[in-house]
Amino acid sequence: MIGARETPQIFFLNIGNSKEHIEKAVDELKIKDAIIFSSVQTRIETEFLKYLNDKGVNVLETHCVDPFTSDSLRNIISIMLSTIERYSKQGTEFIVGLTGGTNIMAVAFGVVAMIKGLRCNYILNQEEDFLLKIDTFKEIDVSVPLKEIGRSLREAKQ
Repeated sequence: MIGARETPQIFFLNIGNSKEHIEKAVDELKIKDAIIFSSVQTRIETEFLKYLNDKGVNVLETHCVDPFTSDSLRNIISIMLSTIERYSKQGTEFIVGLTGGTNIMAVAFGVVAMIKGLRCNYILNQEEDFLLKIDTFKEIDVSVPLKEIGRSLREAKQ
């Protein structure tokens, strides 16, 4: 079909001390647009952002969060949900990378994937750096009122 366009995809990527999983995902999934989270403890290095740019990745936003506070899970989820709202347009697909960062950050990413019914990926740290695609959250959205759960999380106050 003449003029047909690919479905735009935005990847949420979680960066900790290691970055090999991001490199693997960029290469295998052909990531073009990304929103990156890191912790205040690891921060995103300028050199790594240059590497992503050289690989053709457009980093739309970076978020440096503190995953070690009592409200960090809620804060990360809230940032992700509002980011999705900002970039949502008909046909945009959001994909969540569960590898990297802290466990709290990965939990927040998983919760958002569940709330929004998003596909995920995880890089297994094996010799082959196997990329595992996870569609479970996309399928569960049909049977659970996840939009209501998401609204409750956004409105939650301490």
